[in-house]
Amino acid sequence: MGTMDRRTPPAGPAARRLTARQLAVRRSLMDTMEEPSRRLTAQLQQVGLCAGDCLVMLALSEAAGHR
Repeated sequence: MGTMDRRTPPAGPAARRLTARQLAVRRSLMDTMEEPSRRLTAQLQQVGLCAGDCLVMLALSEAAGHR
């Protein structure tokens, strides 16, 4: 991990501010993903899992030899 404080803005091209259109697209994406994410979290909790568990199992299922 780097030593840069997380509150320090990135340098270079990434430091440019987003346009109003880009912000609107990001907001739309976040709004679109909110309900499916909430449902998935609820389903995982019903079987005693969390999102991290799901990500690990997904990575293992995609790995060569499923390990």
